[in-house]
Amino acid sequence: SITSAGQHLGRGLQHISAASVVDSETAGNPPLVVVMQDALAEFSQARNRLREAESTLDAIPVLLMPGEIREQVESLNAIVPRAADQLTQVVDQGDTFLSILGAEREREYLLVFQNNHELRATGGFIGSIGLVHVDQGIIEDVDIQTVYDPDGQLKEFIAPPDPLTPITDRWYLRDANWFVDYSVSAQKIADFFEKEGGSTVDGVIALTPDVIQGMLEITGPIDMPTYGVTVDADNFVPVTQLQVTYAYDRELNRPKQFLADLTPILLNKVMAAEGRDSLAVLSVFTRLLQEKHMLVWLRDEDEAARVTELGWDGSLPDDEPGMLSVINTNIGGHKSDQFIEQEIDHRTSVQSDGSVEATVTIRRTHHGPTEALPLEYPPGENPAHKDNIVYQRVLVPHGATLHEARGFTPTGAVPKHTFPELPVALTADSDVAEWQRAQQEHSSGTIVGREAGYTSLANWIITKPGETTITFYRYSWPDTVRLPTIADPAKSHALYIAKQPGDTRTSLRVEMRLPGDTILSHTVPHDGVTQASGNQLVYRGKLDSDVLIGGVWTRP
Repeated sequence: SITSAGQHLGRGLQHISAASVVDSETAGNPPLVVVMQDALAEFSQARNRLREAESTLDAIPVLLMPGEIREQVESLNAIVPRAADQLTQVVDQGDTFLSILGAEREREYLLVFQNNHELRATGGFIGSIGLVHVDQGIIEDVDIQTVYDPDGQLKEFIAPPDPLTPITDRWYLRDANWFVDYSVSAQKIADFFEKEGGSTVDGVIALTPDVIQGMLEITGPIDMPTYGVTVDADNFVPVTQLQVTYAYDRELNRPKQFLADLTPILLNKVMAAEGRDSLAVLSVFTRLLQEKHMLVWLRDEDEAARVTELGWDGSLPDDEPGMLSVINTNIGGHKSDQFIEQEIDHRTSVQSDGSVEATVTIRRTHHGPTEALPLEYPPGENPAHKDNIVYQRVLVPHGATLHEARGFTPTGAVPKHTFPELPVALTADSDVAEWQRAQQEHSSGTIVGREAGYTSLANWIITKPGETTITFYRYSWPDTVRLPTIADPAKSHALYIAKQPGDTRTSLRVEMRLPGDTILSHTVPHDGVTQASGNQLVYRGKLDSDVLIGGVWTRP
């Protein structure tokens, strides 16, 4: 069975490495979906053979074997199930990729370009959108435009979430990614797109500039002679920022035309990767999905459930008792998030009765004066010298009790635009109304609510150029944790730290402490644990993706 699995695996890899992933009429080779279908069929057979081997190995009386053979069988017993699990994940991911690429039918997606230099809950401010048609893995059409064009067609007057009122008097598509749960935000984006004259799309795919940079790493530099520039992974952000914000033709008034011209060229070159490069394409997109620079929502409920299971929609897991996620929404802070370095320090202490006390300290430093880009901006428009203004939501276990919060900016100090009186009364959005009904104000001024199944602690934070802000929260968990006893001498305890989509500059320190009569005997993850002694665990690392941090504590 193991030998047969290896043969199927080898044939699957041959399918991928031997073909170009472009339209067969153009290159004379099978299109991407055909290559993937053939490869996944072989990978599925390899997985099935490994499951057979796993079952057979379980039935072998290992203890009756000679020592040398017993060691080999025990080694296979450890390796085979892991290999089968990994192949299962590859097959599941591949099937979902095929669905997205239109293997079964033509698809129409709304691409949402989120600028993570101006962070929003699901990745960044929506400055551009694009409608793309995909059939059998072939991108047939891409239409990219500034979000302000469709927003200008909105006839309805919808009330925005309260924290958005300093910058807008109505709710538009550009601000629709308000909710932490991407499936809710994506549905809202799709609804706004229809209200503004668009079609009913099959899904909404959100991209940060890191996705474009990842594709440029695959394709290499792309010449854009019309604009007199060559774009690569290193200069994409400053070049694009200059072209879409300041250097576009004011008479034509198409600020996003540079992005509209670049994207089809880039997508075609990515889809034309050959040989081992096709594996690189899949690897890059898998990483970008894991790091939440790319989020996927599909309208079909069954397909959406598969996307959620794979973690491609960036959704938070359900009922994690040790949840922590810091979500910053830039509201009137321009593109200053590119200069913000954030440090999260999370400490939990389990008491002798199993109750848990927790603190979160969030340190935000504005490096704009020292990291300013060498670009010419109009007077007063350099984001390096703009205040960073965010509405910060800290998600903690559902039902947690807030005891103390300090260091934030009073609501009255947040700058507010003035708007002319609207011709009609605003209409309430049901999701926004439900979100706001769940809120109450704590004695500290913190807005305590519920979001994505967790308790939300929300405040305004203004960080000025060259300065640092420090916010602090102290709260207790709603439930106790079970401690090791003489009868049950080993217990696990873990924290789930969820990364904000689009964020690239957050470091994390986690300290977990159990009562003094316990001993830490095992920790996860393998990397990042800098102290594991006695009853205490300390973890340090960059928050590139969601991370589970924990250990097993025993009694001495």
